[in-house]
Amino acid sequence: MNIHERRLSVWGLVEVHTPSPQLSNALITPTQRETLTTRNNTPGYLRENLFQRTSPDQIYWEEVWDDGKFAGVVNTIFPTQGWGEGAVMVNAAPASLFLPPGSSKETIEDKKARVLVRPIYNNLPLSIEYGRQLIAGIITMEDNPLPSELIHPGLPKVVAMENAMSIVSDRDRLASRSIAIPHVQILQTGLGINSDITPRFSKEHSLERRLKSRYERSSDVIEEIERKTNAALSDRNIQVDFLERTTIPPLGYTMVTPITRDGNLTQNARLLSAIMGIHYDVHIKIAEREIALTSQNSLSFKSHFAKAGIPPYSNRHSYYFMPDRDGIQKLHITVSPVLFGGGVREDNGNSMDRGPQFNPLFPDTVLNSYKRTFKVQLKKRLQHT
Repeated sequence: MNIHERRLSVWGLVEVHTPSPQLSNALITPTQRETLTTRNNTPGYLRENLFQRTSPDQIYWEEVWDDGKFAGVVNTIFPTQGWGEGAVMVNAAPASLFLPPGSSKETIEDKKARVLVRPIYNNLPLSIEYGRQLIAGIITMEDNPLPSELIHPGLPKVVAMENAMSIVSDRDRLASRSIAIPHVQILQTGLGINSDITPRFSKEHSLERRLKSRYERSSDVIEEIERKTNAALSDRNIQVDFLERTTIPPLGYTMVTPITRDGNLTQNARLLSAIMGIHYDVHIKIAEREIALTSQNSLSFKSHFAKAGIPPYSNRHSYYFMPDRDGIQKLHITVSPVLFGGGVREDNGNSMDRGPQFNPLFPDTVLNSYKRTFKVQLKKRLQHT
């Protein structure tokens, strides 16, 4: 196993211009967390904010069918919440999120319903299309970057950040996941980060740094995950290499997949779905065992986990293309277990502030031109592979 010390981002404070102030994860109160995630996860709210087909923020929309049955929708949008200049968001929604045929408006029951977190790997057709748009989004952004004078040797050009926590935040637990449906943010690395400011983390996140379970840090456990993942993948003639991270964020480990940048997009998406589905099944069983063992050996861990711990699956994923040991551009997936919460960007060495006090990095003319080009190029890539 190789020690892997590559950063995925410039460290510091991410400063994002938004028309109105928005509280960061580090400052939001438990009551505000619960109110936010309750609102965000009604079917009506998700449809209105993420799945409006005629919205100007829509980039690509694909209805997914399985043996003639509607399985759901995967789309790529320019996100309504500031994640960074030029960021895009891929979302996957099962068929149950959408109104039945013939319905003209949502019912009172629909407004009160709560969408729960479900692993996308249980819906294979949706998972494959989600992978297609995720991989295509990374490549399209790499090929059409926003202009930047910043050069960051050793950083991936683009990273897709996915909060794969098994829950959304509530009054007691800061998962920093506010949307239950599978979603990933794709952004150009290095833009809008003030490296002169030390990142600010939440109390839960700071405590998590001290209360480590064995599976978050042990080479033996990572090797077990690698061995069992590859054993299950061997039936499909797939193998992934694991690289361990030990000292710098994001902590955890990295899988180097056989997915190449210039490979067939649909075949690559099938590979990604297989790898992540099997990895999910392997990881969650080992995590449950190791958390139980750590709780037996540490009363402080047991007590805090009962109050604020996030049950497996408690990972963030970062997807990016970088050269493998032979110099071939391959999709890397960094898996970061974070049992006591914290955001994806926090785990990559950042904290984030949004508000009107920050100036936009680019004028509207530049951003609008970028969006038009990105939309055309993404559609072309997805429709021809």
